[in-house]
Amino acid sequence: MTRKKLDLIGMRFGKLTVVSETTALGTFPRKFHCKCDCGSDTFPNYSGLVNRGVSACRSCAYTKHGHAARGHLTPTYHSWSSMVARCTNPNHQKWEFYGGRGITVCPEWMDFSKFLEDMGEKPDTGRRMSIERTDNSKGYYKGNCIWANQSIQMLNTRRIYKKKTTT
Repeated sequence: MTRKKLDLIGMRFGKLTVVSETTALGTFPRKFHCKCDCGSDTFPNYSGLVNRGVSACRSCAYTKHGHAARGHLTPTYHSWSSMVARCTNPNHQKWEFYGGRGITVCPEWMDFSKFLEDMGEKPDTGRRMSIERTDNSKGYYKGNCIWANQSIQMLNTRRIYKKKTTT
């Protein structure tokens, strides 16, 4: 089974706009020429853009907040970039459950520094924590999000939320 190549040219991923696919024959993984809002050129691969949420050039991502220094994403930055990717990137594997059904990230949180100011560091409790929307029908914004462990999240699924609101 062959997979259809998605055309990313012209698409935006955070601060990056895809200008072209690199022309080197046989380049694997696929790489793209992107222009960052700061004016820099960067060349991420397909997976970085679509699956891992690469959303800025190295100089923007690594120097503004210190959460992606030397190519190592902090847990807080990783949660933020994943949240942005699944809500803004139609090619993301979980798009249909987030951006595809109208879940958005508030404009202020498109800037990692503002997200960090509002939510603080991802707690390191020894339990797997992630960003959780308290009302699953609404988007990601300060009044609707908490850091939650998996057992709390399992009590806040759309299926359970529907049962709560209909009884």
